[in-house]
Amino acid sequence: MTENLVPSMSTRVLRLRLKDKHAGALSQMAQDVNFVWNYSQDLALKVFERERRFLSAFDIAKFTRGATKAVLNLHSQTVQAASEEYVLRRKQFKKVKLRWRMYWGATRTGPYKDASWKDNKWTFCNVTTTVTVPLDQGRTK
Repeated sequence: MTENLVPSMSTRVLRLRLKDKHAGALSQMAQDVNFVWNYSQDLALKVFERERRFLSAFDIAKFTRGATKAVLNLHSQTVQAASEEYVLRRKQFKKVKLRWRMYWGATRTGPYKDASWKDNKWTFCNVTTTVTVPLDQGRTK
């Protein structure tokens, strides 16, 4: 009997307090991620009603191509990751329609790809934020 030796993968989660002067830009990015989520859901619902099939993340990526240049202040990898997250959650919960993501209430952060961390500064889409106080030293998920 052979054992599956799969290397364990862990994610480091850091909770940080960012300066309030960056709140507007980060809030706008969160709204853009919510917009991509809602667009992916609307598109998937229309295709499901018309053709009775579910769209994959690859199919949704075809429709969101060029959105970062025209409308959204996000990196293209972030737009693709948001659509992949929608498809993953739809499959996970086995539902045709999930809840819409709203722009108010509890702030939902998105899958920020193309982000970098250097010298206690977090840079994403040409917005550099500075960290005031780390809330914890990180936990392993």
